[in-house]
Amino acid sequence: MDIFFLLAANIFPLYILIALGYIAGRWMDVNLHSMAIIAIYFLAPMVNFSAMLRLQFDPAYIALPVAIFLGSAAIGILTYNFARRRWKDNSVNLISMSSVTGNTGYFGLPIILALFDPKYAGIYLLMNTGLIISELGLGYYFGARGHADVKGALMKVAKLPVVHAVWLGLLFNFLDVQPSALFIRYADYATGAWVLVGMMLIGIALGKQEKIVFEPRLI
Repeated sequence: MDIFFLLAANIFPLYILIALGYIAGRWMDVNLHSMAIIAIYFLAPMVNFSAMLRLQFDPAYIALPVAIFLGSAAIGILTYNFARRRWKDNSVNLISMSSVTGNTGYFGLPIILALFDPKYAGIYLLMNTGLIISELGLGYYFGARGHADVKGALMKVAKLPVVHAVWLGLLFNFLDVQPSALFIRYADYATGAWVLVGMMLIGIALGKQEKIVFEPRLI
């Protein structure tokens, strides 16, 4: 029961951020694309690089992103094969793409920090790298089915800054580079900003929609 209240106390503010994002997207002139660029190309690499640099690395951790990617890929392929037998329109692509995506970064990180010691944040983000690759690679492939190939999906992954931030952070970790107190302080600032901007992005995207329609197929 204590864990339930702890989770609720940490999840509730995230929904408030979504609500604030919805208000900003619906009634204020907020540019969704610009905010997404800040979150994806600046904040996410900073957070992941610092987490990898401070991680107490164990070679066994390398298996985590691989396992997550393979699990996500299996779910995506099964979903695609099931959906295309049941429906014949473009919703098959959307359903398949949705099956390999999730807000596991800026939504999941606060939960990890609430339940576990901060040192586990690096392990979580390393594991989450497998899902990021799945989201961008397989998600792009499923979403653009018929207009994309494996090479295009791999190019999408190769261009994602957070992937390079992870391996660079691990490299610096292996070289035993010690982050300064100033670096750690601003890395923590970036983590808070990433969560705030990321959760508000969800609300802004919803607020930009002319109307919201309930679609049982996407449940």
